[in-house]
Amino acid sequence: MAPKRPPTAAEKGKKKATGGTSKRPRVETTDARHYLSEEHQDRFKTSISHWTIWGERKLQLDDFPHSELYNLIDIYGWSKIADTPHKVYSQLVHEFYANFNQDIDIQGTEHYGQTWVRGKWIMFTPRIINSYYEITTDDIHPLPSIQDMGEVARFLYGRDDAWPLPGRDFEHSKLTDSLLILNVFVSHNIDPTRHRTTINNARARLLYHLAHGRKIDLGNYIYTLISMLGFQTDKRHTAIFPALISGVCEAAGVQISPAEPEMKSKGSINRFALENVRRHIARPVGAVPAVPVAQDQPPEQQPAAPQPAAPPADNTALLRQILEGQAEQTRLIVATRTEMRGMQQELATL
Repeated sequence: MAPKRPPTAAEKGKKKATGGTSKRPRVETTDARHYLSEEHQDRFKTSISHWTIWGERKLQLDDFPHSELYNLIDIYGWSKIADTPHKVYSQLVHEFYANFNQDIDIQGTEHYGQTWVRGKWIMFTPRIINSYYEITTDDIHPLPSIQDMGEVARFLYGRDDAWPLPGRDFEHSKLTDSLLILNVFVSHNIDPTRHRTTINNARARLLYHLAHGRKIDLGNYIYTLISMLGFQTDKRHTAIFPALISGVCEAAGVQISPAEPEMKSKGSINRFALENVRRHIARPVGAVPAVPVAQDQPPEQQPAAPQPAAPPADNTALLRQILEGQAEQTRLIVATRTEMRGMQQELATL
């Protein structure tokens, strides 16, 4: 019998076919550097990665020297909150929310008060947020449950005939100039929202509270908003406080590559940005502005924007009286978050 022919070079690389053998399904492994588990990685892919980012913005205080917000920033110690935000790493922000610790509020758990980001557990609590913003919890006033919404309306609109409202919500365009500036600032840096046409009762109460010189526990307030969002699983949400999250992660030693792209800033809250807000809220839905204006930039080739009207005299005087008497007010400290955690523990023992 003739000797067996040795295989050619081309044949050596071929695998011998075998019958009746099915391929094993490909198992998708977890990117251990970016995700705590396959479940967290899947959460990122199916929902969190679709979230748009609504970022903080610098407040150009020099553009609003006569605004009550100018005084409030100083009273509350919110200089860092109003200053240039930390650079934003959008990928890091999405990963933060995708890996958010679902047991972060449960005392006794292994990682109570911590969340996982890029291979390490970092502290994330109201105290951490207050420390990052360099603010204290002295002289805190609890957010009130104001029953007299007529008083709120008269204060926000600066008119005695503001109540009852023609609709269910307050209209942004009817706020006094001073409170309009405050609301734009709050909408980015305190209680983020992209909706500016109308204001619900909760937001109206918050503006009323802040404008009366009543300081809130900002760390606890922001922490609650972030943690509530961290428990969401669908794609119809917006990632908030991206600069804060990026800054806290970097301060905690989370790995950030020098080549990691930074999210482009949307500019500061200045008088030109405020005029853009006025045009937007005053324009009917679907209407096209007569003259396009570049966002947050001086309209060099266009007529000068009209100067905002001064706030009603009576409202301004009331605000100043409230601020001047700030030192005489009773100071209350309410640990809302602590009480909620205590209730959770009590329920867990039932």
